[in-house]
Amino acid sequence: MLFGLYGPLPMNTEDIPASDKVLAAEARRRRVFKRTVWFIVLCWVGLLGVRLWWGYVADRRLQAEIDRCHAAGEPILVEDFQRTTIIPNDENAAVAYQDAYAAMVRELKIETTISFDDILSDPRVCEAYPDDVRAYIEANAEALRLMRHARRLSKVDWGTRFTSPMMNAICPMLTPQRELSKLARTSATFHADDGNHAEAIETILDLDAMAVKLSPRGDAVLITHLVGVAIEAVAAGTLEEITPTLVTADAKLAVEMPANPVTVGKVTRLIRLLTNEDAIRVSAREAFYAERASLLDLSSFMCQGTWVIGGVGSTTVSARLLRPMFVLDGARSIRLMTRDADAMCESNWPAAQLVSVDDDELVPTTLVNLQARPVTCLFMSSFGRAIELHFRTLAMRRMAAVALAIRLYELDHGRRPASLEDLVPDYIEVLPVDPFAADERTFGYLPDIASPILYSVNSNGIDEGGEYVAGPDGRIDMDQKDLPYFLNSDRPRRPLKLVSDE
Repeated sequence: MLFGLYGPLPMNTEDIPASDKVLAAEARRRRVFKRTVWFIVLCWVGLLGVRLWWGYVADRRLQAEIDRCHAAGEPILVEDFQRTTIIPNDENAAVAYQDAYAAMVRELKIETTISFDDILSDPRVCEAYPDDVRAYIEANAEALRLMRHARRLSKVDWGTRFTSPMMNAICPMLTPQRELSKLARTSATFHADDGNHAEAIETILDLDAMAVKLSPRGDAVLITHLVGVAIEAVAAGTLEEITPTLVTADAKLAVEMPANPVTVGKVTRLIRLLTNEDAIRVSAREAFYAERASLLDLSSFMCQGTWVIGGVGSTTVSARLLRPMFVLDGARSIRLMTRDADAMCESNWPAAQLVSVDDDELVPTTLVNLQARPVTCLFMSSFGRAIELHFRTLAMRRMAAVALAIRLYELDHGRRPASLEDLVPDYIEVLPVDPFAADERTFGYLPDIASPILYSVNSNGIDEGGEYVAGPDGRIDMDQKDLPYFLNSDRPRRPLKLVSDE
């Protein structure tokens, strides 16, 4: 017989009273419940600890990135972009450009067979329909005068004031500047065809000034820089049209002297301007700084649950729980945007690719990645293209400078140089390098083919002997093969569109 504390132990459970069985089961349930509660409490404490540690690490990383930017004198917060000075209207180039756009006449009551869009964009119109273009230029004399006046003003403030959220900033000057650049292009081409070469070059200088003044510090964002780059491309394209027939006042070649030739000094000044890229690089860097601040500002809004992107940050509770994720993505966007800003200031495209974001760092926009990295997934995928367009414009500007030097040589010698090295130093101080070439070579030069060209190896970095591809509309596909610059102003173009065709 076995004895327990309170007497003999029953040999089997059938001998235990029913009331004792109930008490034992209740005791077991209580033990399980207590253990479960403690387990849940410990899990919550652990999760809270992880959350606090995660938030601490995220905040430290973000603050380190912000401190690094401030130590380098770079704007990174919204308040860093606030202006402290007010420019009087009569000293503000932006006001002059706005007045020029207001004075611009967009339609004329004349009978013409050419479309209004082609008058503004196709240089062949000036030769094919000179009377229509003359009427258009004369009607816009005041707008052109104001553009010239704006070029001479050194200060500019477009009135952009960045407030949070920065992504809502309005840039009202973009459409007017595009239209004014088309007017200037038409004016330069018309004056060149009309024998007023001095005025044509002055208008090119107006175009270049417009591009530079579009993105001053405090107003620059990526879209303004890209529009400025497009205006620079318009200037380079206009020079491609007018340079082959340009005549200087003291040309040694026996040519028919136009009514108003340009001076060699003015052309030389333009060559130096086209090869001086400091203003473009400053604009690019400032634009990326503004975009960087905008992405950081966006991540802070996501932390508050006030922005909904891909289901992330749709509620305040979820946003606060996931706040470290948004903070870390904001810190990551700062690093990547800083690298892109540095890439824009590299000497060539291959070097920029090494500095810029690697493909595996910009993760695909899948649902999982979108939840984990909403800012960088949604808003950083297209910046590589912006960098490529930046270097393509540099290539066109540099080739325009070389083409002007070739024309000066031709006016002195009656022929184009056999080699670009013949231009140095009398016609250009230093031959500019191809920004797409890794070995710092200058541009390709094919003076003896049916359509003589300068050419860049383009973004693929492969010298394909000046081969280029024309698209289905007849225009050059700038993304394939080499990048050409035509020395006889015979670039392939789409057919002119007549009013009757519309």
